[in-house]
Amino acid sequence: GEAEPLRITRSLVFAQGLVTADGEPCARVSGVFKIGPVAPHSAVE
Repeated sequence: GEAEPLRITRSLVFAQGLVTADGEPCARVSGVFKIGPVAPHSAVE
C-alpha cells in the first residue's frame, strides 16, 4: 500500500492511504495524527 500526508500543521498531520492486495486496491484509509514531543534516544530502542 501507499500513504501520503495531506496537510501538516504545527501539531497535527492529516494523512490518507490506499491498501492493496495482489496489486488491487481494497481499502482507502485516512487519519489525523497528533505530533508529540521528540522522544529521547533511549526510548526508541
